[in-house]
Amino acid sequence: MVFDTERDSERVREIVESDSLRGMDLIIGPVFTYNLKIVAEFASERRIPVVSPLASRNDLLTDNPYLFQVQPTFETEIEKLGNFIARYYDKNIVLIHPGDSLRTEDIVFLKRRLFYHLSYRTFFDEVVFKEVVYNEEITKNDTINSLEHALTPDVQNIVLVASDEEAFVSNVVSNLNTLAQDYEITIIGYQSWQRFRNIELQHFYNLNLHICVPYILDYNSELVKDFIRNFRQIYHTEPEQFSFAWQGHDIAYYFLSGIARYGRRFRNYYTRHSVNLLESEYLFRKIDRNSGYENKQIHLIRYNKDFEITPVNSDYESEGINIYDRR
Repeated sequence: MVFDTERDSERVREIVESDSLRGMDLIIGPVFTYNLKIVAEFASERRIPVVSPLASRNDLLTDNPYLFQVQPTFETEIEKLGNFIARYYDKNIVLIHPGDSLRTEDIVFLKRRLFYHLSYRTFFDEVVFKEVVYNEEITKNDTINSLEHALTPDVQNIVLVASDEEAFVSNVVSNLNTLAQDYEITIIGYQSWQRFRNIELQHFYNLNLHICVPYILDYNSELVKDFIRNFRQIYHTEPEQFSFAWQGHDIAYYFLSGIARYGRRFRNYYTRHSVNLLESEYLFRKIDRNSGYENKQIHLIRYNKDFEITPVNSDYESEGINIYDRR
């Protein structure tokens, strides 16, 4: 059954109170957190598994062992990046951010996790770490020099740009691209950068951008080719690279096949359930004993100077395949 929530909480309450969901074996959605909360509470009381397809905050997982969150959280992304950056403990590590007071907690968390991973590599006093608060109030008209002062000419510079604001990122990346003529620079960014539309993509390749993504779509995969052929036959067009058709397929196939095999007990067997999907690879884990399940699977990808985007394997060396990533 399909229900249109109309993005309206009152409509969601009407659906819940009508008892239309009472006999369900699985509920996927709603998309928006404020509506998902209503459904998740209802489903938890009735022990019905619920899938959150797009929310990236794990607040609702607390005390709800029937909720599955498909999108990895910001914290999971930072753990992956922190572990990766720590492997460059003997390089010049630079953190750049706009000093936004609303994101102070995120920056504190990022630095704490970065130094946690660095502590397993070397002593703190041997780490070269520099923090640049990059905004008009502080840097004024000397923006590019404020960045250059943080760089080192004789070692690789690992530069983490901690922002998802396109205008800020575009400004910083443009200046770093200019400085890359004299410095060896590798930049680290957030997965949200893939949604930017007004940034010079060539700079990403020039600076060997590394970002984390929850999905990797490989157009060379036979599974993907079959899906495109079937999609074209039904809809007389092809799914776009950023279409939710890919994710919709993966969520439905993964959970429906799990319910078909294990019934509502699926949540007790999620570690055993493995199926081939188009772009997803789920690794669900509880965040505490009584919580729901967050997908912890997240991939690191690199923009190469030969204008290819490649996944980076567990040893953090680029794998020899070209991909078309999603997010």
